[in-house]
Amino acid sequence: MIKCHSCGLTYIGQAYTNNKGLRRYYTCNGKAGYRGLNKDNPNAAKCQAKAVPADLEGMVWQDIEQFLR
Repeated sequence: MIKCHSCGLTYIGQAYTNNKGLRRYYTCNGKAGYRGLNKDNPNAAKCQAKAVPADLEGMVWQDIEQFLR
């Protein structure tokens, strides 16, 4: 649902736990070399796009609900 403005790949959900609890966010597939982006050139730079907090989900759903009304 989210496309990267830098490389055009999709974002994927990620999560980790720290001392503040569960943290969720989306990160570009281009940051993960194992996704196949750089299989022809393993030394190529990974995507530099920043992660997006998963809090974005609530805003998106509100917009969808308003659109459907």
